[in-house]
Amino acid sequence: MKFKFLFTDEAEWKELKHIVKVEAELAFPQAAIYRFHDNYAGNEGAAIFLDVENTAYFEDIEKAKERMYEMENRYMTDFISNVKENLSFVPRIIVE
Repeated sequence: MKFKFLFTDEAEWKELKHIVKVEAELAFPQAAIYRFHDNYAGNEGAAIFLDVENTAYFEDIEKAKERMYEMENRYMTDFISNVKENLSFVPRIIVE
């Protein structure tokens, strides 16, 4: 899965690159993180780019669903949810 987290200014960029990196390291095995670029320029604009193994992303979603089902957490605690929860703004996220 390829994620592009778009930002609009330097303050958002600094916050976003830190949170995405930390949450990716918590959610996925190191071998499942193919690429991380903290200063990516694409057709959509400036972004943080993360490429992870598809199965690792789906396993993260399944674990989050299990935690909700077992009432460990009331809310989704998957990678994307954790990134959004820890930011002071809501980034536009493009998934390929």
